[in-house]
Amino acid sequence: MSEPQGPSDDAPVGDEVALYRLIPTAQCDVVDGEWAFQSAAFDNTSGTDEMSIVLGDTLQLLERVPDDLPERIFGGDPDRWGVAVLSASAVRAEDQDIRRSPVAEEPAHGDVVGPKGSKRRRRLKKSAEWVVPPTLRPD
Repeated sequence: MSEPQGPSDDAPVGDEVALYRLIPTAQCDVVDGEWAFQSAAFDNTSGTDEMSIVLGDTLQLLERVPDDLPERIFGGDPDRWGVAVLSASAVRAEDQDIRRSPVAEEPAHGDVVGPKGSKRRRRLKKSAEWVVPPTLRPD
């Protein structure tokens, strides 16, 4: 039996697709005893115009859920990572492109491409919510 396959690398990402962003506790504040994103959690990788995400439609086709992402991607320290969700439509409203960029370690990998100044990062933060908060309890 063959492994389920995700969409082709050039398949469009629909506005209804959930975009998952792994966020470390180092990019969170503690608010009322709970982890809350800092806007820095929605910044591009240093030296690029890309922010790494995991595409929900591909996860679904691969019969996976976002709950396993911290363990799967950061197996050595998964309790310090949470998973936020953004909608593709909210990201596009910020003049960002969404690209599929699968890698061997994560076939559902993608990128949100475009400049992310402080105001745009704050708006992305505001439109995001936890689907899997970090399991590490805030002090």
